[in-house]
Amino acid sequence: MPPLPELPLELPLELLNAAAASACAALVATGLLALWRSRARSALEAVGGLSRQMVLLREENAAQCATLVALAVRFDELQRQLANDARHATTPAGGASASAYELAIRLARGGAGVEELVSGCMVSRHEAELTVRLHGPPNRQGTARLSAVRQA
Repeated sequence: MPPLPELPLELPLELLNAAAASACAALVATGLLALWRSRARSALEAVGGLSRQMVLLREENAAQCATLVALAVRFDELQRQLANDARHATTPAGGASASAYELAIRLARGGAGVEELVSGCMVSRHEAELTVRLHGPPNRQGTARLSAVRQA
């Protein structure tokens, strides 16, 4: 085997330094690439989680919208029913309702019948019957019975 030529010592050290620098640069680049991949994977997982949350929120929002629409429809039905049913109309105490009762009492004392009170005073049939019983002219048969009971 032929002998190897001798190289100056300075040249291999420079080559070794360059090779070491290249190896260090490669290691740093590999580390940075691994770090970037790890962060990219974490970011993708976070985006996936946010995407799932957004789907759930959209489903919940759709359910709430459906409930709101159903409630709005029911509310409209109740408003129409209330507008059509005069018995459910409320008046403040001492307002028109009180004066209607006062008028019904005066008419009953004057001998008005149930039908007259219902049509003229806007009171219900039951209220008119009670008003006639309490404030109407005394019933002769009822008075006779009452006096017979008192005497016995």
